[in-house]
Amino acid sequence: MSNMGKKTGKYTNGRIYKKRKDYMNTNRNRINGLCRPTFFTKRRQIYNIYEDKKSENEESYEIENDNIKENNNGNLKNNSLISINNKNYIGELSENNYENLKKEYEKLKEELKKKELEYQNFSIKVKNDYEEILRSQNIKHTKEINGREDENKKLKKSIGEKDRYIKEINYKIDNKEKEIKNLEIQKKKQENQLVEKDKEIKNLKYASENTIKELNSIKNQIKLHLEEIKKLKTKNKELEDKNLKLEKYIEEERKKNNNLSKSIINKNSEILLLKKKFNLISDIISDIGDSIERKNTNDMSIESKVEEEEEEEEEEEEKEEQEEEKQDNGYKIIYKQDYGKVGIDNEELNCYMSSVIQILKNIKEFSLLILKFKKNDDSIMLSLKNLIESLYYSNEQSVSLIEFKNNFSKEYKKFEGKKDNDSTFFLIYLFQYLQKVFLKQKRKVTKLSKFAFLKLKTEEKKELKKFLESYEPKNYSALHDLVYGYQMSEIVCSGCNKIDVSFQGFNLLHLSLYDGKTKLTSLEQCINSFLFTKDKKDSENFICSNCQKNCLSHVISIIKLPPILIINLKRVGERNVYCHDITIPFILKTKNIEKLEKFKYEYELIGYIKHFGREKNGHNVAYTKNFFDNKWYCFNDHEVEELKYNSTKSSFLLFYQLKNKNN
Repeated sequence: MSNMGKKTGKYTNGRIYKKRKDYMNTNRNRINGLCRPTFFTKRRQIYNIYEDKKSENEESYEIENDNIKENNNGNLKNNSLISINNKNYIGELSENNYENLKKEYEKLKEELKKKELEYQNFSIKVKNDYEEILRSQNIKHTKEINGREDENKKLKKSIGEKDRYIKEINYKIDNKEKEIKNLEIQKKKQENQLVEKDKEIKNLKYASENTIKELNSIKNQIKLHLEEIKKLKTKNKELEDKNLKLEKYIEEERKKNNNLSKSIINKNSEILLLKKKFNLISDIISDIGDSIERKNTNDMSIESKVEEEEEEEEEEEEKEEQEEEKQDNGYKIIYKQDYGKVGIDNEELNCYMSSVIQILKNIKEFSLLILKFKKNDDSIMLSLKNLIESLYYSNEQSVSLIEFKNNFSKEYKKFEGKKDNDSTFFLIYLFQYLQKVFLKQKRKVTKLSKFAFLKLKTEEKKELKKFLESYEPKNYSALHDLVYGYQMSEIVCSGCNKIDVSFQGFNLLHLSLYDGKTKLTSLEQCINSFLFTKDKKDSENFICSNCQKNCLSHVISIIKLPPILIINLKRVGERNVYCHDITIPFILKTKNIEKLEKFKYEYELIGYIKHFGREKNGHNVAYTKNFFDNKWYCFNDHEVEELKYNSTKSSFLLFYQLKNKNN
């Protein structure tokens, strides 16, 4: 009893139990609030329920013990009273009373045993209840745990599937990002291509405008040709009528011939007599021929004297011209090695113009021709003169070309604005304008004696004389003597042996890089191909005016070479042969060219122009020999560099200067 009381007092009144109970009560809500309670938290909740019930049972048990104690205390008091009474009345007690007391004591023991048995049975019931509660709670929680585990498995599966889906989405996103990057790169490329196409379209517009103008001029020419064709058709009709008349006439003549054949037999006898007379006459003619030869020898001596007098007159004229040039040439070029190395700014796509001017300014005779110009009313010449002076003596790295370009484009509107043009095209128009400026009215026609080394035929001499008398007075200038040459074209008919001869001047030789379908490999071959006899049998435009047949051949030959020979290689066109390379000599000898052997000239290459990039949107660069220091330089717009390695590969415009000027 005492031990039980102590045990109950420890748990009911002790601090440990209260702290434990308070801790469990305060944390119960937190444990119950978890979304996924574990087995241990559930077990802890069950334990708390068991402790609560146990505490209630212990309190009831303690109350019963207290009652028992009170009863025992009452009994003890009674016993104490009895003992006092016994002490007082010891003598009075008997043995029967003692036995009764024993019986009561044994009854009390039996009651205590019963109470202990009841307490043991109560504790066993409490334990069984606790175990049943644990089992039921365990079953519930195991079911809940199994259900939660199934849910967790499902969640894990769904999470795995979602992770896979997310990975697939991320993979798709990465691929789309790559595609977006590729699309951005393609957009940039397309934008660049659009910019280039816009430039090409602009250039095509400019080219189309030029072509439209050219087409208009061609249309006008076609109209003229159509009118000529109409005239020719009328002439053909007239000729057909004449042919009909001739056929009738021939038939009549045949009839007459039949009649004449009879008369001829009769006249043969008369012919024999005439032969005898003819022999006598031939003897007389031979005597007359001897006398004529004597007279011709006297005439030849007279012609030689006339030619000598003409040569003396020409020498006097040349001396007079040289004196005039000395008087006019007040301008002197100052020679220093650092001069002539100034570039030209490419402000308005004017590389085609600047490359030509850079080479022309290194031709001393051309520069003096421009620099000695004194008239102040010609804006083109003044701006060109200022430009050449600045290219010689400016201290700046590069100078502007805009002033000259603006003035020049007023005269020739084809060169206005930011248009990409051809260097050859510009050179032709520049020479055309300079020819007008430097035109001289006083000019004696070149004598035929200067062409004696060519050994021309009598018909060719006659046509040449007519050409010189009509051409030179209208076209003579200082530029003409520097840049222009003469060529002769002959159209020969193999049927009737008729020869049509014509002459014309040239300032550029336009040479093809192909002879038919075969590629040419050297500049000499290109010149020979240009001067080679060309068969025109299949051409409708070449019809013999005498026999009216396509049996013609065209022969071109050069009869005069200029001091400055400019050659244009036809790299632009259907074949676009900028990549096709030929050997270009720095010393061009006419003895190596079959049709030019008679001249015995030597030309030195002083400049050439290369084209880089596309045919229409390319860039031109000049390579020229500076006559101040005799070194080669590359003039790439505003950049000027000395050439360490000189290569004429892919060049298209060549400038040659005559070495032996006395020839």
